[in-house]
Amino acid sequence: MLSMSVIVFDNLENTLSIIVYADCQSEDGYSSAIRELEQIEEKLAEPSNLRAPVMPTPKFISQTGAKKIL
Repeated sequence: MLSMSVIVFDNLENTLSIIVYADCQSEDGYSSAIRELEQIEEKLAEPSNLRAPVMPTPKFISQTGAKKIL
């Protein structure tokens, strides 16, 4: 897979990096890459409409029983 744009999430450092390919052979390669970066930043700044469903707490059933553990 070849990607022209990549968003990297670093959970350890709590950072986000946007990486965009800039075609150095093209006259407007750098300015195109800057425009692409700005478009991605604008998209990321929009509020998300994603909602995670609330999951019920699973019931724990011991496989060994309390007497075998103690």
